Amino acid sequence: MTTHATPPTLSAEPRSAFDIANCFSDAMEVYRRNFWLLTAAWIVTDILILFSLFILIGPLMGGWVVLSMRAMQSDDKRIDFGDLFRAFNRFGPLVGLFFACTIPIVIGSFLLVVPGMLLATAWMFTYPLVVDQRMPVFKSFGSSWRMVRRHGFGRLFGFQLILFLLTIPTFIPYLGIVLAWLILPFTTLVWMAAYRQCMDGQTCLDCDYDLRGGPDVEMARCPECGRPIGALGDGCGLNNPITNDPALH
Repeated sequence: MTTHATPPTLSAEPRSAFDIANCFSDAMEVYRRNFWLLTAAWIVTDILILFSLFILIGPLMGGWVVLSMRAMQSDDKRIDFGDLFRAFNRFGPLVGLFFACTIPIVIGSFLLVVPGMLLATAWMFTYPLVVDQRMPVFKSFGSSWRMVRRHGFGRLFGFQLILFLLTIPTFIPYLGIVLAWLILPFTTLVWMAAYRQCMDGQTCLDCDYDLRGGPDVEMARCPECGRPIGALGDGCGLNNPITNDPALH
């Protein structure tokens, strides 16, 4: 008689639902305390992108990941302008991510808005995963999709649609450039608040193994695929090298 191994005991606790209102609330707390510095940071971002012929888009977006994460985790919610350049140690992967991720989304948006929005939703966490989790570029696409699917594709698609609607004024000729300096820092903060919320540490980023219950959760690695469980930090990715590595300070 053939016997089958008993699967690990998993927690029956439900996952917390993705809360769009909390994303905006968390972002506004940082935005209102750093309005002028955030505006200046986006102006500098625009200038560097133009002078680098768009090569620096990826590394600078990574910098916004660091800047946002560190501000949201700090007690005073203040940003450090220098954080804008602290993802340059991932320069190659972030340049590659820009071409592999952002360009298809832009093309899809120009051809027909819906395909671009679908891709933007599925891949919305690629940048923070590459920076915060030190994840390889192409692996970040699958992990981002799993995070989105786990927290509800429809809900996160609606979230992306809201962010898109907020950025519409930035397409106004001439005036849109100035409006972008005011609007895009806020939408970036909202995006990063969503990442922090979805990065709940309940599931392995590589294989979707449930880490919430059973004896295996005490292991150093995911028992299913071997990914280091410690890389999840405190459940929001805030204890990973991107925020604690002395080389970044």
